[in-house]
Amino acid sequence: MGRRSVGLIVFGAFVTVLACRSGAPTAPSTSTTPANARDRPSQPPASSEPIAEPAREESTAERRVCPFALAAIARCNKERNETPPEPTKFVQACEARISEHAAKGGYPAAIQDAEVACWDKPCDAIMECLSLVYSQRAVAEARFAIDDAHARGDEQALVQACLSAPESEVERCDGVLRKRLEAQADAAKVAVTDGRSGAALCEDMTQLARSLGDPESTTAAEQSCALTTAADAVAGATEALARGAGTLPANCRSAVLQLERQTEAWAKAQSAEVVRACYAELAIDILRRELPGLRGECPHALVQAWTAVRRHAVEDRSLGKLRAKAKRLCSGAVTGVPECDTYIVDYTECIETKYPEASREVSRKALQTSIDAWKIAATTKAGREGLGAACREVAEIVGASCGW
Repeated sequence: MGRRSVGLIVFGAFVTVLACRSGAPTAPSTSTTPANARDRPSQPPASSEPIAEPAREESTAERRVCPFALAAIARCNKERNETPPEPTKFVQACEARISEHAAKGGYPAAIQDAEVACWDKPCDAIMECLSLVYSQRAVAEARFAIDDAHARGDEQALVQACLSAPESEVERCDGVLRKRLEAQADAAKVAVTDGRSGAALCEDMTQLARSLGDPESTTAAEQSCALTTAADAVAGATEALARGAGTLPANCRSAVLQLERQTEAWAKAQSAEVVRACYAELAIDILRRELPGLRGECPHALVQAWTAVRRHAVEDRSLGKLRAKAKRLCSGAVTGVPECDTYIVDYTECIETKYPEASREVSRKALQTSIDAWKIAATTKAGREGLGAACREVAEIVGASCGW
């Protein structure tokens, strides 16, 4: 049995699952019991032309489409000597799914006609035809959702409808999304001024900019996100310093990286502020408090602090002789292979600053497993040479997503 044959059988049993990608009420059909699929009048072919706006009355799309779908599946199963679906269950499932889409505006009369026409095609051509129809249905649903939100004056629903709309409908939403992006950028500035976190606003702005897809919107979102992330980092570092925390806030590094992508004077000034709060003050404080009593291997928090101080060329005379101890114990010399030790420090920082909290522990354990294996491999000269090349390659791959 060929792939298309198997696909059609599965599609027949779950036709409405494939029909479930979008949905609103449409004009009722005048016929609730269509003739046999082979005897009915010919239907208009599926078209890529835009679908007319759906009517808002209750639809009987499921009663029109499902009998044709069942007849087609039975016909194709018969051609292949395969068992057809149980009629009652098939029609019930089909009607439930199509009713769901019809309630969302996905089954105006034109789409009903187009889908019925698909079911009348040769078995091998049905799925390709339906794919086009379901794309049209998604557009119809998007239009209905946008128009419905407009009519109800529901701004939040309108934004959500626009964010999930197909690319062909983005133009209808352009003004809405732009207005929302500007409002979120203003809200982010207020949050920074009031000392509140703007992380959630940043996520919203990033999604809006991605939907708009133009350089101007992307730049606006990136600048606002850099500003809010930097403010959060400074506030977090200040609070951590006050309570004597032994770790750097995860967003310190992220804030610096975001600001480095901006070329304006304000970004440079803000970056200097982040470096001051996170590294010149907090990281130095961590090193001053933790290094004197350190015996043996340097814990991650100190490796992170020392790496940050070194990376940003932070000078602090108060460290004195502790600098030599930090250099000896906290330079990330875990395996003795420079490429791997550098990768361990950088990737650890990536996990702590860029990974979602829920996935960090799993990533830490996976990295530790690698470190344990590398330590063993590094006990021989051949092993160290192989590790150097391997860690360079891994760093290049992972660096693309970590922003090194």
